[in-house]
Amino acid sequence: MDKKTSQTPIIVTVGQVSRAMDRILGRWPKDDLRRPDKLALLNDFSASVQSGKNWGGLIGSFTEAPKDIPATKDSPERLREVMRQVPAVRGTAVSVGTRITEWPEAHELLHSPPLLEKEIADGCLGLPGGENVVGVCLRVIETQSRAQFDLDPILLLADQEMIFTSTVELREAPPALLASLYRVIAKASQLQWWQLLQAHGLSQGYLVFGPARCIGLVPFNTFDTLSKGRPIDRLHGDAVHIVADLHDDDPRFRTDIIEMARLIGQFLPELADYWSEGADGPFRLDVNVQAPAQPTIGAPMADLPTEVPDHD
Repeated sequence: MDKKTSQTPIIVTVGQVSRAMDRILGRWPKDDLRRPDKLALLNDFSASVQSGKNWGGLIGSFTEAPKDIPATKDSPERLREVMRQVPAVRGTAVSVGTRITEWPEAHELLHSPPLLEKEIADGCLGLPGGENVVGVCLRVIETQSRAQFDLDPILLLADQEMIFTSTVELREAPPALLASLYRVIAKASQLQWWQLLQAHGLSQGYLVFGPARCIGLVPFNTFDTLSKGRPIDRLHGDAVHIVADLHDDDPRFRTDIIEMARLIGQFLPELADYWSEGADGPFRLDVNVQAPAQPTIGAPMADLPTEVPDHD
């Protein structure tokens, strides 16, 4: 590249840079130990743009400073504050149907979300790069009346009011964060997720845990549908599901549904890059909290993956 061309300014968004890093990382197999961490690439990119800046600092140079979160609050409430500061997706964003699903077996997780427990929330706040973990995505697979996790969680990071995804780099992750992830997985594994997947005719998907009294379920087929630009209405079999309790009189339960829908809509394009041709965002989840889906238990799915160790 000649010197004149190298000085030509271009305008890109934070999301575009993040998705570019996902495409770069896609050139490495997931099990390649030499595969770099996404956040490390973003920090290297930032340092080349502005000397001494990491990804959070670079974004902060071009955005308003976030509202102060009083340190006197307990970490769960501070984590909720971080999530509440995530801006809503624009009204012009592509609408994605969202089904509210009631699942009594999830009652304990809905009323005591893992990320709102102090020991877990402590490890999710104030990572070395200045980010906060506002969500954990676990891939869940149904294998003939069993459910098992692929223990390769994807983090949803909030940084200067932006959301982006990152895989967990075990060698570099702070011990407190690793302990928090272990506790989230341990709590999630107490449920028979195969029942929920089978009820909706799904073989696998992502469970999304955040500082909210509901749980997201993103079917894998959703990513292909989004990448091909096809609409997903509320009754579509690949619609995003939000497991929630609509019978509780506490208004926070419905507020949390809206906040979780906003969070999922923010990272859907990045998550699609992991499993499909990618998807152009932004997306907003079209939620109808008055009409929960009525699951019907069906027969076991055919031709399911079996390479992941069994997990009851």
